[in-house]
Amino acid sequence: MTVTVDNASANDNGVAVLRRQLQGTNIAGGKYLHMRCAAHIINLIVQDGLKEVDLSVKRVRAAIKWVKNGTSRLVKFKEIAEEEKVESKAFLKLDVPTRWNYTYLMLKSAIAYEKVFTRLAEDDYTYVIDLSEEREGPGHPDEADWGRAKKMADFLEHFHDLTVRVSSSLHVTSNTFFQEIGEVHLLIQSWMNSTNNLQVSMGKRMKDKFDKYWGVWHTNKEQEQETESERDSERRGRGKGKAKEKEKENINLLIFIAAILDPRYKLSLYTKLTVEEIFGEERGQLVWAAIKSCLRELFDEYRQIHAPSEVQTEVNDPNQSSGTRQGMLAEKIAKRMRMESGSSNTTKSELDKYLSEDSEDRNKKIDILHKWTYFR
Repeated sequence: MTVTVDNASANDNGVAVLRRQLQGTNIAGGKYLHMRCAAHIINLIVQDGLKEVDLSVKRVRAAIKWVKNGTSRLVKFKEIAEEEKVESKAFLKLDVPTRWNYTYLMLKSAIAYEKVFTRLAEDDYTYVIDLSEEREGPGHPDEADWGRAKKMADFLEHFHDLTVRVSSSLHVTSNTFFQEIGEVHLLIQSWMNSTNNLQVSMGKRMKDKFDKYWGVWHTNKEQEQETESERDSERRGRGKGKAKEKEKENINLLIFIAAILDPRYKLSLYTKLTVEEIFGEERGQLVWAAIKSCLRELFDEYRQIHAPSEVQTEVNDPNQSSGTRQGMLAEKIAKRMRMESGSSNTTKSELDKYLSEDSEDRNKKIDILHKWTYFR
């Protein structure tokens, strides 16, 4: 059905080879085989945003390094923490450049000791001097820096929690991915609409990465127009020496199919509006149409594989009674009905029956694996 991997280019090539090897046996001809890891995409989005890292974050990082770089400093810091009655069980953490969530954990741990760092600046002048610009330092964090650090930590906390949710291995996550993608979209929009220049810059960087994997829907017509434009450039000599641009990829629609097979969402207005929220109203309607088409195509393929064989009535037997004989019109109508409803007769298909029932309460906790076992 799918192979979930991170976004290294080698994985793109590997999945392409696997798709070719599985021809004739994979679902939908392997169209949805490649599932990009949601946790890794969130990681890339946040890492791009943190390239606009604030001076305040640099000052907090430098302050933690200073405290940790000496036994006597640690002892003094802990003494002040006791005097200030800091109740945090976690001690100071330093971040790791390649792992953005450590930046969040670093800020979270440091914010709990804000009063201690303030006292340290008052009691230990070497702390202030060592971090000053005179010593090529970023300076020590002041009250304004701590305010900005708190805002950054609050923002990153959402992404940290998102990553924990989509990385869970003890319960199903595929049916809720579409909501998590919507959450990421809203978080980025909130910073893009900020009056703070740093937040706007971070938001724009993150939006570009979000759109690369999730937020833009490319139509076949647009792809064809771009290809024709490239050909024109090559004919005029402007495209010589340029590597062929990789074909633009849309979000894997199985993310939405898994949600539709959750009885709390289905093809409900809630699901439709979530799609429009992610892609915008106009483009969202194109995506919604593609989702519904994908759902029908997958069901039709499933039905052909698993449904009992239908007894075909002999249509060219002249001895057949007129009451049971099917003519060309009946055959054509039956064919159109199959195309439009995924069913070969006037009765509702299993999919239509499922979709026609009211959605369950979105806040209701359900065992989705039990539901899916029941579907089978």
